[in-house]
Amino acid sequence: MDIEKNNFGKDRLVSLMCDSAQFYQKNLYSGKAELHLKYLSERKIQDTTIKGFSLGASLDYHSLPQYLLDKGYTVEECETSGACAKASNGNLIDAQGERLIFPIINYMNEVVGFGGRAVGNNNPMKYKLTCNTVIFDRSKNLYNINLVKELIQANTISSIIVVEGFMDAIFLYNAGFKNVVASMGTSLTKEQVQICKRYADNMFICYDGDFVGQKANLRGFEIAKNEGVKVRVVRLPDNLDPYGVIELCGTEGFQNCLNSATPLFKDWR
Repeated sequence: MDIEKNNFGKDRLVSLMCDSAQFYQKNLYSGKAELHLKYLSERKIQDTTIKGFSLGASLDYHSLPQYLLDKGYTVEECETSGACAKASNGNLIDAQGERLIFPIINYMNEVVGFGGRAVGNNNPMKYKLTCNTVIFDRSKNLYNINLVKELIQANTISSIIVVEGFMDAIFLYNAGFKNVVASMGTSLTKEQVQICKRYADNMFICYDGDFVGQKANLRGFEIAKNEGVKVRVVRLPDNLDPYGVIELCGTEGFQNCLNSATPLFKDWR
């Protein structure tokens, strides 16, 4: 499907995604999402954080499509939004079936996409992201930018921490580092840097401590510097992500990593 040539109204698709997010949220506390809640509990995610991020649960592959069709959305709208997909037999299915759901909310407080994490053994792909649509482009959005925007407007923060994934952002937020956004698994893009620059002049890039993460740090640093942002790179211990640092060293340990962030790469190898 050529998403540039479809005739579906964007407002209608945003409404569909909002309805989907509310459906997922109700699922999480329906008594049927034991695996989803167990995952969050094992990682000590507070209930206030769960609700603040509007986390949800997909329980199967058929309930969401039926719910959306019953609300009057068409099959084409369900598929074009990215919330649903066509199975090999032609049936409409939940694109995030049987996953923990992370609604992606843009700076205008619109739900434009979803991230999903497998919580059982039926999904070989750990994380899955909504495909690019007429309302969502992963390279032009940042996870949690909606909450960070509120903090910036309230003058409670002056910098933004950029991490890789959904759970990285949630772990840091849960630990008290609320000025965090995620680039959703991609290297930081020019458009994402421009979004950050709209709200803060100071940026910390904090990707994982493995080789891939450090290469992404370098690329992100160059992009941010070229956009005129005051950027520093947070070096995490080898092979650790933000969650690992907080688990092993606590919030103080992660704060030490922030305090040691550098704007230079002369010591990097």
